[in-house]
Amino acid sequence: MYLREAGICQSLAEVDFLEVHSFGAAPKTPNAIVDPEGFFAEKSRIRREYADAYAKYWQKKLPENGLPVRFTVYLEELPDKDASYEFGAVGLLQKA
Repeated sequence: MYLREAGICQSLAEVDFLEVHSFGAAPKTPNAIVDPEGFFAEKSRIRREYADAYAKYWQKKLPENGLPVRFTVYLEELPDKDASYEFGAVGLLQKA
């Protein structure tokens, strides 16, 4: 949406992503102080699900592009309390 609004391109298929950083919300429960092992397990589960969902997105929506060279999923406390995720990427626009 932002690339279209800026007049850069009409589709993500026009961009070869080199690096993608996905920031997802850290688990709210279990409490990291009370149950550090449970918190770590839940954080690992959520990270795997994010990674799987993004890999499937690329396979389904952008099969010609392939996966980005570097793809990282972070689970952190986000600055925007209403957000469930944030996303940053570096890519090359492939002009015809």
